[in-house]
Amino acid sequence: MMEVAQECAACCAPEAIYLIVTTPLSPCVAVFAETLKSAKCFDPSKVIGVTSLDVACAQGALAKQQPICVDDITVDVVGGHAELAIPITSQLGE
Repeated sequence: MMEVAQECAACCAPEAIYLIVTTPLSPCVAVFAETLKSAKCFDPSKVIGVTSLDVACAQGALAKQQPICVDDITVDVVGGHAELAIPITSQLGE
């Protein structure tokens, strides 16, 4: 992540919006932001951590358990990442 952030900081494109999709998310976003700050090109409104990975995994797992298409499942996820993510099936929407 540090190398990617350094490459982005070298470009220092003020219009760029950075969507960070990785694990662990929080520390990687922090490293990315600090690297941009060091290069004096940090805009907090343009560094975004994306957490939809666990939602997509939960939707896939639930679709395998039920006879419905993954595109027809809407589920919220709480908790940590991967094995620590907990789908809220009581509010499962179709």
